[in-house]
Amino acid sequence: MRTTAARHPATTVVVTGVGLVGVGFGTLLTAAPRRGGRWLRLDATSIRRRRTLGIVDLTLGVAILGMRGSRRRWLPLAAHSVMHLPYAREYLRDRRPVGAAVMCGLLAFDAVVAVAARPR
Repeated sequence: MRTTAARHPATTVVVTGVGLVGVGFGTLLTAAPRRGGRWLRLDATSIRRRRTLGIVDLTLGVAILGMRGSRRRWLPLAAHSVMHLPYAREYLRDRRPVGAAVMCGLLAFDAVVAVAARPR
């Protein structure tokens, strides 16, 4: 019998959490880019960029949640990990290196989760 790491309950919970966070932040930046931008300290980022980041984050979060039970669920997780790079870029543009470092840390965390969720 082939098993996947994603069938481990702890991995499934973390993957679901990553999807929910993506949906939450994506909804916030898409529906309320001014408030969401202030809350996430994306002050120097244009409204258009905030919405674009939000739409991509929301889409990937929905894909992660919607692919529950799929052997390919790790793919949107891997894409979500890379999604942290544009956020890091925006923080660097606004001279917020701590925010950029946090985004790079989240990139690494999401990448590890994607590898753990990948079928063996």
